[in-house]
Amino acid sequence: MSLDSLSWRQALVIGVAQSMALIPGASRSGVTMTAALFCNMSKSDAGKFSFLLSIPIILASGLLKGLELFNDPEVSVEWLELLYGATVSAAVALFCIHWFLAFIERIGFLPFVIYRIVLGASLFLLYLL
Repeated sequence: MSLDSLSWRQALVIGVAQSMALIPGASRSGVTMTAALFCNMSKSDAGKFSFLLSIPIILASGLLKGLELFNDPEVSVEWLELLYGATVSAAVALFCIHWFLAFIERIGFLPFVIYRIVLGASLFLLYLL
């Protein structure tokens, strides 16, 4: 199934799965890509949709933090430098997303899954010690 034929129910399932990222240590992109794969999306479309879902979250959090900075009289902000930093950050993020989508198309999700399992097990063991 392609991104163009995604139904609203499938999008809702993927969006609800995204809420699991509220659990500390859960990967938002991992959860949404896994849910998209369970909805029979292709690997590349699952990755694209996952990253598209992140846009509103990133914009909203940036706006919220920007309003907090604007309304705090004790903080001096160089708005031009902040805008420059955000622009460079967005450009680098787009490059990384493009690279990651090409990577999962070529190799698949297995290295990412192994990384998350090893990291989760390590953090769990660290917590127990």
